Amino acid sequence: MTKFFNLNLCCKKNNFLKKIYFVICLVCASFILHSQCSSTYTSTQVTCFNACNGTITVNPITGIPPFTYLWVPGGQTTQVVTGLCAGNYIVNCIAANGCYSTLNITITQPAQITTTVTTIPASCNICCDGSASAVTSGGFPPYVYNWFPSGNPLATEIGLCPGTYSFSVTDANGCVVGSPLINIGNSVGVQEQSEIINFSIFPNPVFEFIVLETSFQSTKDASIIISNVLGQIIYVNTLQSVINNNNKIDISTYQNGIYFVQILTKTGSAVKQFLKK
Repeated sequence: MTKFFNLNLCCKKNNFLKKIYFVICLVCASFILHSQCSSTYTSTQVTCFNACNGTITVNPITGIPPFTYLWVPGGQTTQVVTGLCAGNYIVNCIAANGCYSTLNITITQPAQITTTVTTIPASCNICCDGSASAVTSGGFPPYVYNWFPSGNPLATEIGLCPGTYSFSVTDANGCVVGSPLINIGNSVGVQEQSEIINFSIFPNPVFEFIVLETSFQSTKDASIIISNVLGQIIYVNTLQSVINNNNKIDISTYQNGIYFVQILTKTGSAVKQFLKK
């Protein structure tokens, strides 16, 4: 509770040592006025690993307004600071009468989302009985999956033909991570399946345009499909009767992030990812 100093009570006029007591009273008043400061804070923590969206608001309790603020690190002078990464922060809350309070505040972040995947290969080159199962940790469960290209929201994807697949994971905070590429082979002729489609993406990372170089063992009809980490398809192009082909694609309007490119034919598919900056 704030204490208020009363000079009239401290320094009575009928005291024969009035001058001495008056000086003492002024010292006492200055000490009280400059030491009666306190403050508290509210904060929001970082929602995703390596994000910088934490906030802190200082709430002065005692002291004479207006208040000024000084933050370390950062040097901000506002009551509210935003865009904070995980870490330790110090703020001095300084009142108009010169007293101040110091707060030491820690902003935390959730653990990084990680996944491990186990696969079962298809039983033959044209069989679609393979599967892949993901186990996720970190972030905040529950998790929602989005397998590409099926859109399956569960942790296990079944009925897989030989080829390359991927998925994204979204936790309860809305944090999204993409999986590494998952290859489903077959118990016989795995090498034969892996040679069906060869393609490359450059540059990667990319700012405006990507070039896809595609090579097939024989003349084929193929589709180019680009999707984001949510599994939303944002680009489709059909190639007819091609063996070697180059495609330049404008991605300048895409939001920054990870995207997946799938080359799909009647006999197989392959997926690679690129980073838009």
